[in-house]
Amino acid sequence: DTAGIDPRDEASLPGTYQYSVIIENGTTITKTVSKFWYHDPDTFDKVGNFGLGDIDISSDESMLFVVNMKDQQLYMIDATQAGTATKLAADPVAIPNNCANPADARPMASKYHDGKVYVGVVCSAESSQNLAELKADVFAFDPVALSFDTTSVLTVPLDYDRGCIWRGNLFTNPAPSGSCSNVDNNANWRPWNDSWQAVFDAAQNSGGSHFYIEYPQPLLADIEFDNGNMALGFRDVVGDRVGYCAGVPDSSVAPQTDCQVDAAYANTTNGQGIYRGTGIGDLLRACGNPTDGWTLENNGSCSTANGQNSLQGPNGGEYYWNANGPGGPGSQLNGGAEWWAQNSGHDQTVIGGLMQIPGQPYIVTNQIDSSNVYNAGLVYFSNADGSVSDANGVRKALVYDLNPDTFGKANGLGDIEALCDAAPTQVGNRVWNDDNANGVQDPSESGAAGVELTLICGANSTTVTTAADGTYLFSNDPTINAADPSIGLATWMNNGEACSIQVTGGAPAGAAITSGTQALNDLHDNDADVTGRIDFTVGAAGENNHNLDIGYATSEHTKPSGNGAIGNYVWLDENSDGVQDAGERGIPNVVVMMTDTFGNIYQTVTDATGKYSFPKLAAGTYTVMVKDNNFLAGNALDGYTQTPLSTGAAAS
Repeated sequence: DTAGIDPRDEASLPGTYQYSVIIENGTTITKTVSKFWYHDPDTFDKVGNFGLGDIDISSDESMLFVVNMKDQQLYMIDATQAGTATKLAADPVAIPNNCANPADARPMASKYHDGKVYVGVVCSAESSQNLAELKADVFAFDPVALSFDTTSVLTVPLDYDRGCIWRGNLFTNPAPSGSCSNVDNNANWRPWNDSWQAVFDAAQNSGGSHFYIEYPQPLLADIEFDNGNMALGFRDVVGDRVGYCAGVPDSSVAPQTDCQVDAAYANTTNGQGIYRGTGIGDLLRACGNPTDGWTLENNGSCSTANGQNSLQGPNGGEYYWNANGPGGPGSQLNGGAEWWAQNSGHDQTVIGGLMQIPGQPYIVTNQIDSSNVYNAGLVYFSNADGSVSDANGVRKALVYDLNPDTFGKANGLGDIEALCDAAPTQVGNRVWNDDNANGVQDPSESGAAGVELTLICGANSTTVTTAADGTYLFSNDPTINAADPSIGLATWMNNGEACSIQVTGGAPAGAAITSGTQALNDLHDNDADVTGRIDFTVGAAGENNHNLDIGYATSEHTKPSGNGAIGNYVWLDENSDGVQDAGERGIPNVVVMMTDTFGNIYQTVTDATGKYSFPKLAAGTYTVMVKDNNFLAGNALDGYTQTPLSTGAAAS
């Protein structure tokens, strides 16, 4: 860096300027050039060949998928990791290609959809300059199997007519309504060429001026899905490579300082001066779905017919037929009239970034000349008929206007993402009175009201009180009714986080946690340990867990009709002789279970002195036992074993 110097200000730059760039395998190349901001001599052929391409995220926001355009691999990054370090979830996977020359593969687009990642690759035909080899493929990647299907799910030939680069009062040929396919000023895709001079010469031979560099070269930059149908956003690499008001890569040429047409014409003999690149991408649609496959639009038809016979698009028409400048043919923006004549403007103006919000009837893309010359913004297209859509009163949104410090008609905008909150997650269910102590919510067993439950996730916690029917709920949705004491707002509860729910007060008097499988996915059993704690992992975005139940049983659940009682102590046998000696203390919080000959289950818990009792029993035979889960980690008998059965006095 040169501290305090704006590199866009030519007057403030020193005669030479040194900069370093890491381009491959950690190798740092240092260059010293004159006025490098205007020239960028070492970057022209790197655009589209180096760097990161499209980045997308799984629907549960746990995984990032990144296209590396240089090594042509798909990287998977764990998005749940803490801190700033980048952690790969798996080794990167090579992106396939079906190019005539594999060296012509140019991957960029990626989209996660219904459990698969779709990656777009353009075969640039750069090595052969054969238009028949210019195409785009979309490949499906399985993030579970960590593999691509090497057969593309969609192939798009890129030799179709795209209309005029510009039509209107600056050109006498072609007519505003005619085809451009047989004239120099056509917007058709060209095979890639990494040579500045070759692009400059070809642009001039294509009917352009020495001021505008217009030589469309495709890069599949974005993929979106609309009810299964696929939308493809193509970017024009020239719009990235040339820029706006930039100089020739030859750093020995002193550039003009005035970004005006007349000034530029003064120094154009060998492709010198200042130039304005024009990026004219495209938006295509393929109908279908992941099960049945996709079919590319044909003459404006893709389930419905829209821009038929427009002489633009695959087989003579285009689905999104209104993807032209505000004064272009058929334009709806501002009535189709600006300072130029009606039917003047670019036939193609899409930059290539796409955004589709599921369920919305429109797709959003970015566009040069979105409302006037040399500005850019967002435009909404109807997925129903391809026209400019009225999305809640908005048809376009200006991002930047005509200004020497912006990007003009070059690619000044990248991808578009909707900053939508992840689907909220809920956890909870019910605390109930387990009348028969079988650990399962049976019909007619009532809810336990007024029980305090605390959700704990790391250092964060919040408490609720169960409703009259015993129900409770925690959610990270800020729109929930947090005024309800049985509903707890926990915006800090993150997907995939380890949390717990703990009974912290209000447990039914004389009751203990009932038995149960404690399997968190069971619908109606007890999930808590003997202390009233449930440990669980928060699900993915939108994945609710309404299975977290807690049962309480009392020693009177069978409504006994006798006057007998069974009980005594659970104690710490310090000398392991099986006899309760003087001074040997009782053990609290031990769950004791009893059964009778009728199959009834009784349950209670020892008090602070280790004492337990099953009162009001009728005459009969009963079996008393200590539940196995008392010996689990963290429970009352963790680390203990039962002492041998003793033949001593029954009282001890």
